[in-house]
Amino acid sequence: MLEILMYILERFIINQPASIIVGEGDITEELKDVGFEPEEITQALRWLDDLESLHLLNHRKAIRGMRVYSPEEKLRLDPECLGFLLSLEQSGILDAVSREIVIDRALALNEPINVSRLKWVSLVVLSHYVGKEAELAWLENKVLSDASEVTH
Repeated sequence: MLEILMYILERFIINQPASIIVGEGDITEELKDVGFEPEEITQALRWLDDLESLHLLNHRKAIRGMRVYSPEEKLRLDPECLGFLLSLEQSGILDAVSREIVIDRALALNEPINVSRLKWVSLVVLSHYVGKEAELAWLENKVLSDASEVTH
């Protein structure tokens, strides 16, 4: 599913002018045309709908205190992932609410999670926040530069 989310992010969110809105039907058709399976497309679009719902529900909620990870979270998010989340929060890229949404969406992938995948999930989540353009640009640069280092 992450591959579909990455495709949607790169094709329809990052490289799309804000004034152009692409419908879900158009996205679905393009995803089918490039070879993604209908069931995977449905799961990815549901994942994005859930992300939007979480964003709306938690938009104004402030969270204070120390984050203690559950046994399931520790099992699915290795120390490198937890360190990455902490670094994003300490640098102001994520706040406590967006961190929780990143964790929720990462666990919702139902796929193995490593720091590379978590970076992409963080990028998708952050792309849904208005007013976080600088943070999004920084994270986008980090994710894409890390990805290009792996491919070269």
